[in-house]
Amino acid sequence: MTFHPFRVSRYVPLPPDAAILVAASGEHAVKSAGARDRFNERVACYRIGMMLLRRAHPGLAKTLEYVRDIAPDRAGLTPEEVRALLRGLPQRISRKAIRARLGPAAAGQLESVFASHADPGAYAVRAVMTYGAGEYERSRIAAGHLERHDLQAFGELMRLSHDGDRVAGRFHPDGERNPAPRGPLHRLIGAYGCSTRRIDRMVDIAQSVEGVYGAQLIGAGLGGCITVLAERSAAPRVRKALAREYYEPLGLAPAVWEVRAVSGGGLIVPR
Repeated sequence: MTFHPFRVSRYVPLPPDAAILVAASGEHAVKSAGARDRFNERVACYRIGMMLLRRAHPGLAKTLEYVRDIAPDRAGLTPEEVRALLRGLPQRISRKAIRARLGPAAAGQLESVFASHADPGAYAVRAVMTYGAGEYERSRIAAGHLERHDLQAFGELMRLSHDGDRVAGRFHPDGERNPAPRGPLHRLIGAYGCSTRRIDRMVDIAQSVEGVYGAQLIGAGLGGCITVLAERSAAPRVRKALAREYYEPLGLAPAVWEVRAVSGGGLIVPR
């Protein structure tokens, strides 16, 4: 799928020997109060980041509307130049400093951005923008991996994507994490940080199971579900591992389903 405008560009079938599982964390992703502010603040980082880039690089201003527009295939930049743009963004910046950098001409647009959430004190603009740039590249190449039946490569994209959402585990939300300071942009991680400790635990358990290609948070985050891509024969092992290491210690009934694409939406009902 592509956006702005929305369209479905092609359909790519999942190889028949692969399975997709969805597992519920038991944490409700309630987008209200503090959770809503946290989610909207991340979205604001994207908007602020793009405004700062347009201000700092007037020669690119007409082509930079969305985060995707800084990608090499859209902006005519090299990967190194994209990384330089991201490094030029502030690691953390206050509302007062944002207003000072962008000037009075941006006041109306900024107030609209700020109105969606409580003041976090500082915005992690570079970390969020880096995550977004990496997600664009991962999304751009993902369908090709499926078409080639390269599920190992597709699973790596899932792992990288979730690492950018982590709040616990191998990475820490310091805004500078990135295992590949050079090389392909799909390995950019950044720090979006909309997972939870329990979701991170589920992902790590699933990814430790033999035959699993990748696992990650699904949806907007702050609770909800994970999705797992695995060999079909590994599906029972994933269920057992999550039941034993996640659900039982928390006193929760296991909630793991193997799913497939269908025409339209519907309800998933436990058996």
